[in-house]
Amino acid sequence: MYRDKLYPPNAEDMLTMDEKETGKVEEVQTETSASISEAGSNFIAVGANTSSLNEVRRFYKKVSVEPKYAMCNHRILVYRHRDEEGKIHQGYNDDGEHGAGRKLLEYLTRNNYVNVGIVVTRWYGGKHIGPKRFNLMEDALSQVVAKLK
Repeated sequence: MYRDKLYPPNAEDMLTMDEKETGKVEEVQTETSASISEAGSNFIAVGANTSSLNEVRRFYKKVSVEPKYAMCNHRILVYRHRDEEGKIHQGYNDDGEHGAGRKLLEYLTRNNYVNVGIVVTRWYGGKHIGPKRFNLMEDALSQVVAKLK
């Protein structure tokens, strides 16, 4: 099993994309969960079928530039895919939501989901909701992976 580290795309990454890369980002097909709200916080998961680290990067860029998600407080990325040799590549980025990526990756692993990339977005509502936030994120993620199968 391989763990690959991906960082959220920054403004420079987005502004320096050439036409070819922009086209590839726009071609990424996504599925979306319903919005889940608790104590003012709002969670939405967006997912795509991915089979390589480059596809995961494009998917992450697509979600990051989407106006609806660009303004959220956190975009937690989690992904798992199997390469041509059968090796699993997986990873996550918490984007400031400590522990969220690890918990979501555990969910994907436990349920044997592969060839998926998921971004769970969170708009912080001003109230701390503690560990319950992980359950809400997992609910959103499970909605998306069900659509991707």
